[in-house]
Amino acid sequence: MTACSAQQTILKKLPMEKVHKIDALNIVLVIIAFVLAYFLPFQLFLFAYIVLGPLHYLTEIFWLRRKNYFLPKSSKAAVVLMFICLLASLPTLFDLAGTSIEGMPASISHFFRNHYSSLVLAAFLFAICALRFNKLWKLLLAVIAVLFLTFLFSVYTRDLLLLVGIFLPTLVHVYLFTTLFILQGAIKSRSTLSYLLAAIILAVPFLIGVIPFQAKTHNLTPFIIEAMELSHFDLLIAELQLQLNGLLLTDIDFNSPLVLRLQTFIAFAYFYHYLNWFSKTSIIGWSKGLNLSSSIVIAILWLAALVIYSIDLEKGFAALFFLSLLHVFLEFPLNLI
Repeated sequence: MTACSAQQTILKKLPMEKVHKIDALNIVLVIIAFVLAYFLPFQLFLFAYIVLGPLHYLTEIFWLRRKNYFLPKSSKAAVVLMFICLLASLPTLFDLAGTSIEGMPASISHFFRNHYSSLVLAAFLFAICALRFNKLWKLLLAVIAVLFLTFLFSVYTRDLLLLVGIFLPTLVHVYLFTTLFILQGAIKSRSTLSYLLAAIILAVPFLIGVIPFQAKTHNLTPFIIEAMELSHFDLLIAELQLQLNGLLLTDIDFNSPLVLRLQTFIAFAYFYHYLNWFSKTSIIGWSKGLNLSSSIVIAILWLAALVIYSIDLEKGFAALFFLSLLHVFLEFPLNLI
């Protein structure tokens, strides 16, 4: 599939009046997401990630499958991406099953704990190869090449690899790729409102950087703090802190102005990412192939995810981690196109 044909597949030809309405709606949604993120940075993120997230994963994976994951026709590369995702998710899946990873051989335990970032990079590099190769033997050679390149990264650029593992499946996915899709739509439609939408989204991080944040103004309950830690998004905040001013994970103060700024951006990025997906069904066309049976399956799985979260928050994050990472990996070919 060429980049041009993929663009035509992603962005449906709509009347300009319809495009303007969708853009206007999304400008409103961006403003709502920003305001809510400013006043409820932790609560909004948890709501978006727990409630909207699973529905987004399920509907997007269904859509990507119908589009053959935007890979060459009859390509088996998606299976490789799924397998890499399974390897990257094994630690959380073992935790979910109640099996201690410490009881495994030391070499396997070390691999699971220390090579998550390598697997994220491997999935991204393999997606690049998968867009070019269709034959099985070429894909096998691509796997070998990717493993070798990932090994070099892990040995010589360990810090860069860590950043790839932390940011590529999170903020790069929900903020950068979303913004690029919006810019792509603006270039195609030449709509002033589309460009305005992209400009507002790009301006949000700068607004968060200059508007005042006062410490200890948020009512953070023990439940919210525990949920942030169980979700492991405190690690994302810690890495952002480290890159900005050298503060370590042990120094996190959830009520500090810096953490509030970072969490406001994270909440905005995730909440709007999901809103954007659900508001552009007519442009992307992801709902077009949904029939009654597939809709019922998606609804049941989504409700099951919510039930798991409501029963045991830790098991909810563990159970949904694989699905979350899977939709990121399977979207890599589309992102690259």
